[in-house]
Amino acid sequence: MPKLWFIDYAVMVCHLMLMVGVGFFFYRYVKSATDFFKSSNRLPWWVAGLSSFMSGFSAWTFTGGAGKIYESGISGAAILWSSSVAVMLSYFIFAKRWRRSRITTVMQFMSERYNKFTHQFYSWVYVIMKWFIVGLQLLSTAIFISVAIGIDVRIVVVVVGLTMLTYSVLSGLWGVSTNDTLQFIIVASVTMVATPLSLSAVGGIGEFITRVPERFFSLTNGNVDLFFIIGWMLLQFYGNNSNATVQRYFSVRTERDARRVALTGSVLFFVGVSVWMIPSMAARILYPDLSGIALGLKNPSEAAYVVMCLRVLPHGLIGILLAAIFAATMSSLDSSYNVMAGVLVKDIYQRLIKPDATPKQLLFTSRMAILLIGFSATALAVFLTSHTGGVFGVMKDISQVITVPVATALLLGLVVRKTPPWTAVFSFAITFVVAYTTRYVYDMHLGYQACAVVGTSITSFTVMRIFWNRAPQVDRERIEGFFQKLDTPIDADKELAEPVAADAVSMLQVVGVLLFAVGLIIVVPIVFLKELPSILIALSEGLFLMGLGSYMFLRGRRKKMMDVQALAEA
Repeated sequence: MPKLWFIDYAVMVCHLMLMVGVGFFFYRYVKSATDFFKSSNRLPWWVAGLSSFMSGFSAWTFTGGAGKIYESGISGAAILWSSSVAVMLSYFIFAKRWRRSRITTVMQFMSERYNKFTHQFYSWVYVIMKWFIVGLQLLSTAIFISVAIGIDVRIVVVVVGLTMLTYSVLSGLWGVSTNDTLQFIIVASVTMVATPLSLSAVGGIGEFITRVPERFFSLTNGNVDLFFIIGWMLLQFYGNNSNATVQRYFSVRTERDARRVALTGSVLFFVGVSVWMIPSMAARILYPDLSGIALGLKNPSEAAYVVMCLRVLPHGLIGILLAAIFAATMSSLDSSYNVMAGVLVKDIYQRLIKPDATPKQLLFTSRMAILLIGFSATALAVFLTSHTGGVFGVMKDISQVITVPVATALLLGLVVRKTPPWTAVFSFAITFVVAYTTRYVYDMHLGYQACAVVGTSITSFTVMRIFWNRAPQVDRERIEGFFQKLDTPIDADKELAEPVAADAVSMLQVVGVLLFAVGLIIVVPIVFLKELPSILIALSEGLFLMGLGSYMFLRGRRKKMMDVQALAEA
C-alpha cells in the first residue's frame, strides 16, 4: 500500500492553513453572541444546506460508517441512508417550526414551552451528551489520519484536538458554514475520482459484482437486518432533528430557506452515500483482512476507506482528501462546539450567573466556553481509543441510550400541544429507564430496542395531555403563547431590518476564492508526479476546482453589483 509523499503533507498543511485563514477572515464580522451562534439569520440557504450535510457527514462516516459497509455491504450503507429519511422529515415537519421559534440556541425554547427548571435540566443533559459525541467525532478524525500517516492514534487525537480547538475559538457559525461548503465541494469531487478508480482496481464493475462476499448486496447481512435498519432510522429521526443541524434552520432568513436546508441535506445523504460506499466495498475484495494494515486498531475495518484511497488516488489528491476530511470534521466539531457553547453561555451563564451581560462579555465568555469544551473533549477522545466497541459501537450506544430521551422534549414539544410543563422531565425519565434497561440489562436487538424506546417516548409525552387542565394558568398561557409564535410566519424584511457587519460579505465570492486556492494547491505539486495517469487526474481535479471557483467569484461580484445598483435606484 502506498505511503504519503512529502507533497501530500505539503498539500495538507497548505489546505489547513487556508481553513484557519477563513477563521481569521470572519473573526472581524462576529460582533455579538447572535453573530457567533446563528450568523444573525443571514446565512444563505445553500451554504446552510451544505453545512448541514457536512456536519453529519464527518469523519465518523469515513471510519465507523465505512467499517459497517466493509463488513456488511449494502446493509451497512442502508444505515447511513436512514439519515436521508430522517432529515426529509424536517423538510415536512420541523424545519419551519425551528425557524419560527426565533431562538438562538437549541435549548432556548425550553423556558417558553415548559418552564425554567426543565430548561436548566435539559441544558446540562444536552451539554453532557454532546460532549461525548464531540469526543467521538474527534476520535474518528484521529483514526482516519493515523492510518494514513502511520502515527499512534492517541498522539493524533491530541494534535488534531488542539488544532481544531485553535480554529474553533476564532470563528463563529459564518466560518463554520463556509468551511463546510468548501469541504463538501472538495470531498464530493475527490470522491467522484476515488469511486471509478476503486472499481478499476478490482477489475471493473463486472469483477466487482462477482468478487464481493455473499449477501453483500442484500439488506440483511450479518448482524444487520431490515429491523436493525428500521430501528437505526428511528434513532436517526430523533438525532438528526435535534443536533447541530437544527442550528442551520434558525440561522437562515426565512422558513422557506429552512426547508431548503433540510431538503438539501436529505438528497445529499442519499446520493452521497450511494457514490461514497464503493471504495469501502472494493476494499473488502482487495483487503479481506485489514488487521495487518490498520496499525492495531481495535476495529481494523474502520480503516477501509482510507486504505483504499491510499491505493488508488495520485499523490497530492491523497493529501487534499485527508485535509478535506480533517477540515470537514473540524467544521463538524466547530458546529458542536458552537452549539454547546451557546447552551452554556446563553442558557446557563446568562440566565443563572450574569443576566445583564453585555454582548461583548457574552462573546468573550463564548470563546472561553469553547476552550473548556475543546480541552475536555480531547481528553475524552484519548479515553475512547480503548473502547472495545469501536467508533460505531460508541455511536450506537449513545444513540440507543441518550439521544431519544433528550430529543423527545425538543421534537414533540414543537408539534404536540397542551401538555403541562412537567411533561419533558417525566418523559425523559421514563424513556431513559426503558432505553438503559433494554440496552444494558436485556441487550435487546437494536430494532426491538429502538421501537420500545421511541414508543415509550411518544406515549409518555402525549399521555400527559390529560393533565393539561391541571397545569397552573400562568403556565398554560405561556405555552399557548409559544405555539402562537410557531403559528406566526416569519416576516424577514421586518424582523431582519437592522443591518449587521456580515451584510457586506458575498458568500459566492468567498467560497469562489477558496476553491480557486485549493485548485491551485492541487495543480502546483503536479511537477513532482511521474506517471501520466496521475498527472492527468490531479490536473483535471485542480482545474475543475479553479474553474468552479472563478465562476462563483464572478457570479458573486455580478450579484453584488446588481444589489448595489438596486439599492441606489431605491
